[in-house]
Amino acid sequence: MEKEYRELFDEVHASRRLRMEVMNMKHEETKHAHRIPRVALVAAALALVLAGTAVAAEHLGRIKIEPVSGWLGPDGPVDGGGYTLTYENDGRFPAESLSKEVFAIGEEIGDVHYPRRTISFESWAACEKFLGVELAGNPQLERMGKDTVRIEDFDGSVSNAHAYVNLSYAKRMPSCITVSAYYKEGDISVSQDATLRTQYAFESGDPEDWDLLVPQNGEEPLAQETYIAPDGTEAVILTDTYDIADVAGFTTCYASFIKSNARFTLAVSVRTHNYQEPTNAPDALEVIKEILDAYE
Repeated sequence: MEKEYRELFDEVHASRRLRMEVMNMKHEETKHAHRIPRVALVAAALALVLAGTAVAAEHLGRIKIEPVSGWLGPDGPVDGGGYTLTYENDGRFPAESLSKEVFAIGEEIGDVHYPRRTISFESWAACEKFLGVELAGNPQLERMGKDTVRIEDFDGSVSNAHAYVNLSYAKRMPSCITVSAYYKEGDISVSQDATLRTQYAFESGDPEDWDLLVPQNGEEPLAQETYIAPDGTEAVILTDTYDIADVAGFTTCYASFIKSNARFTLAVSVRTHNYQEPTNAPDALEVIKEILDAYE
């Protein structure tokens, strides 16, 4: 049961990470002529949303939420609901505030077709130190136990990391950076992502808006609400409730918001019952709001 739970939660994390990667791929001048690496094709397959939904989009704050009926897989359409979140007026992070190490990696990679690098770290703070920026501290997350996720760098190396930085470049300049970290406490698992787009992402032809795909595991539509944290941060929260066969039930809440000119995404997954027996885990929606309240 524990293995099934971890595999499912890892898949949720992986699908979001792949979505970020493909939406931030550098546009080539000859759009239809270049070859795309297999990892990019898989990411694109997960991310491209089927058109034709008849449900109207909703606007919550600076984020537009639109339900989708599935996405395109390597072998054709894949059934399964979900939502795209379009960030309107997404901020630009000034590249000049990044560390010299970030620029040095761009020079080291050079003008390759897929200029990416993934680097693992011991903590969220270590990621910030490497980048030379302070994004947002959260004491409540740091008090939780460290969880890990399997990551694969673009040179083929594989590792289990608690936190990592994913760097992408445009003409050797940092264009998009994603910082991720994973936490666990009892029946609660949490992931935190912050994505920074610099002026070089826009100059390389990336779209002004950037969709995020949130999968729907349960049969019922995801509950939606806005939440205003004590510091004034406005977050959009989506809540998904679902079972794995008849062995366990889960509630996963996703919170998306803009902070420090970065796009943040929180995912809190709580195991609610085992074999029809309820757990003593707290409510996922309350947990994610407590985390939102703790940002500094």
